[in-house]
Amino acid sequence: MNLPNWFKGGFEDTEDAICDYFEWLLGDSVFVCTWLPPGHYTPTVEPNGGTQPTLRVWRQPGLAEPDLRVDETLIQIASIAETRADAWKLCDFVRSMMDPYVLERFPIPRKDGSVTKFSYSKEWLGPQTIPERIIDEKFIPVTYKLPIRKPRNLPNYRQIINNLLPD
Repeated sequence: MNLPNWFKGGFEDTEDAICDYFEWLLGDSVFVCTWLPPGHYTPTVEPNGGTQPTLRVWRQPGLAEPDLRVDETLIQIASIAETRADAWKLCDFVRSMMDPYVLERFPIPRKDGSVTKFSYSKEWLGPQTIPERIIDEKFIPVTYKLPIRKPRNLPNYRQIINNLLPD
């Protein structure tokens, strides 16, 4: 995709930042994704079975606050494991690492070598075992509010597009 060369971006991808955070913390021991690949998840009503330990990170509807230049993201992190006990253990790890005293202002190392910092982290909803599209007691989502500020060094896009107008 080709965007104009004057466009230098906008808000960071919060899903991507949280995926990088948990991949950095957990390595290969837990599969981290935004969408479950086809065939990856096997729901089962049996107490054991299902899928490898997985964190599914998904952005829910949020909103942008233009006056504050902040994207008010809601991120659901679902813990999935082979047993209910393991799913809750993984969920507890997530909640501990998303705690405001742990996450706020922490420089999350990104795969591209940059860092991302969240100034605010709040558990918004969960944990819960609810009948979503995936009905399984080993699927435990928690939703967090993670506002992220637009970078301060972006160009003034209004000024740029004003300059594009014919004289």
